Parts: sequence; structure tokens; C-alpha cells
Amino acid sequence: METNVVARRSALVQLACFGGLLAAAAALPACVAEAADDADDVGNGEDELRSCAAVGATIGTNHGHALTVPPADVTAGVAKTYTLSGSHAHQVALTAANFATLKTKGKVVVASTTALGHAHSVTVSCTGPVVSPPAARCKSGISAAQISANHGHAIAVPAADIASGVAKSYSIQGASGHDHRVSLTAADFASLKTGASLTVSSTSGAGHTHTVTVRCA
Repeated sequence: METNVVARRSALVQLACFGGLLAAAAALPACVAEAADDADDVGNGEDELRSCAAVGATIGTNHGHALTVPPADVTAGVAKTYTLSGSHAHQVALTAANFATLKTKGKVVVASTTALGHAHSVTVSCTGPVVSPPAARCKSGISAAQISANHGHAIAVPAADIASGVAKSYSIQGASGHDHRVSLTAADFASLKTGASLTVSSTSGAGHTHTVTVRCA
């Protein structure tokens, strides 16, 4: 009997999502057809590349789920599957094409997997300043344009770190007899890729700090 009820409920969900049972669709907790409504908004924004300094997610007909997409994943652009956290789990897959759309249009709408007889439409949005990073930028890493009151310090940031865009701390010891560290955030990497110079402060060492201006090599 329970099997028949589950099968009947699954059939109703499918019919409702395709417009066959509009009344039932209003009653179902999370019809995947909602994704089709939201999809009309995709592609209506600017065509410039976005830095994606932060990524937000809106979950249709939500009941306690949450989704976190690191900005570095958008930068990398490699297909990845995420879990909607909550009392039960759904999976959300973002393809390389989805990430490319995020960078240009700022938003994609995808459907989650089904769990407990329902699914969710998920809108993933790219936030932050609109930028247009040239493809040839930062191919050879980052060099220090200027280190204030310098006495032998230097900094080197591998091109691979720039490509990943993940926040990281670097030593600027160089030929000096003491060390300082400089931290670059994901937003810093996104800014550097546009060709902009970036000025940050080092940690304290030997009783002093340095102001470090970095740019793409």
C-alpha cells in the first residue's frame, strides 16, 4: 500500500511540474518547474565578466536548506557538485558552462536532485564589482611594484595561485634577515587580474611593517 502511495505521489509531482495539474502544483512543496520561471531572468544582465567576490544562492520553496559556493570555484570554472544542507540532502551540480554564465551574466538557475519526493530550483548569483580581466593577465605570477622602506625584502606569487584565486599568505623575507607576511584575498586576486595595482600592509617584524604594492608581472 505504501509503495502505491509513493508511486502515485511521484506521478503527481511529474504531472504538476509540466502543467498537467496546476492545482496540485500549487500544493506541492517544491516543484522543479519553478526553475523554468526563474530561467527567463538568466542572460538579461550585463555581458561583462564579474569578479564574483561573493556568491549567493536562493533556494525555491525553501524549508531550511542552504548552499555555499566558494568564489574560488567560480574562478576555477571546473564542474562540481554541492550538497544543500538541511534536515535532508539534495545535490546541486554546476557545470563548467554554468560557471562561465555566472562570470558573464551573473546568475544561473539549476534544479536540485529529488529527495523525499520533491526537488528545489536553485538560483546562484555572482556578486561584486563588474570587471573585464584580460585573458593574458597574470600569466607569470605577481611581482612587487614597491615595498616601502625596503631593505632586501621581495615577494613572489605563483601563477597557479592567481588562477585558483584562493586567499593565501606570502613571505616577503627575500634577502632580509627577518620576515614579514602579506595576505591576498580572493577579491584581491580578482582585482589584480584586471591589471590594477594593489597596496596591502605586511605583518610586523623586527619592530616595523611595510606597505607592499603588487601588480601582475
